[in-house]
Amino acid sequence: MKAKVNKILVVVNPVSGDVKKDPILERLRKLAPPKAKIQIFTTTGQNDRELLGQQMDSFLPDRLVVIGGDGTLTGANFFKLEWPSLLKVRVGFCLLTMHVPRWWT
Repeated sequence: MKAKVNKILVVVNPVSGDVKKDPILERLRKLAPPKAKIQIFTTTGQNDRELLGQQMDSFLPDRLVVIGGDGTLTGANFFKLEWPSLLKVRVGFCLLTMHVPRWWT
């Protein structure tokens, strides 16, 4: 049986890489289930993991999507270690990197 996705929390680092994030967010909105609520958490470099923990605690997402570069993905991994109680409930965890190898373009 497929898990129902009602709430998606998207973590976006606006300064990672040279890639604009709006087209990625639009694509994500189109791919999400029609009735899913999506909240965006934009990183600032100031207490991001703590603030994200607070937002997860209040929003209670079914899925957590992280969009960013190496530093953002490292921060997401630290988040998993620092806030294990928030991730005890089954939360799908998806990491999208903004790094595109030169040979890819």
